[in-house]
Order: sequence, then structure tokens, then C-alpha cells
Amino acid sequence: MPILPLKMLIPFGAGLLALQGFADVLRCIICMQNNEWPARLHDVEELEKQILEEYARKSGQQTAQGATR
Repeated sequence: MPILPLKMLIPFGAGLLALQGFADVLRCIICMQNNEWPARLHDVEELEKQILEEYARKSGQQTAQGATR
């Protein structure tokens, strides 16, 4: 397997990190201007919260199925 294509992923990853850093700097500038943090996107959510909600939903379905039997 050639290694050169894999080595090209390193600058790509660094570019993505730089883009994320730039977005965070812009967020900080907006914060300094408005004296409040801008809200994150509504679709951004912690994975742990999603997993817990899915578990609660499945547990509720199993409880409902058990109650009907």
C-alpha cells in the first residue's frame, strides 16, 4: 500500500483544525462585541444526550409492551 496518499491526509487534517480554530476566534470576537456567547446550532448536540434519550425511549417501549401482555 502506498504511503504517500496517507501522508497527504496530515495537511488536510491540519487545515480542518485551522478552520475550526478560525471559526472559534470569530465566535470570540462576536462575544466581545455583544457581551454574550452566540448560540451554537440547534442541531449540534452531545452524543451522550442522544444515547440516553434513545435508551429511555427503548426502555419506555419495552415497558409498554410488557404492560400490554
